[in-house]
Amino acid sequence: MILQTIKELAQTKTVLMITHKLENTKIADVINIMDGGRICESGTYTELISKKGMYYSLTTR
Repeated sequence: MILQTIKELAQTKTVLMITHKLENTKIADVINIMDGGRICESGTYTELISKKGMYYSLTTR
């Protein structure tokens, strides 16, 4: 229900979503991965999976 509300809001507004539940990030236009308080990776779900970096490591655990 919450994710559906976020999707609806994102149609007309900019939405910043912070989550530890990686499944929720698949709908994002841009995903930023932080490590030590800094953004270490940024891109779409497909881009980050293909880089096989930190995001990939987190999603394949």
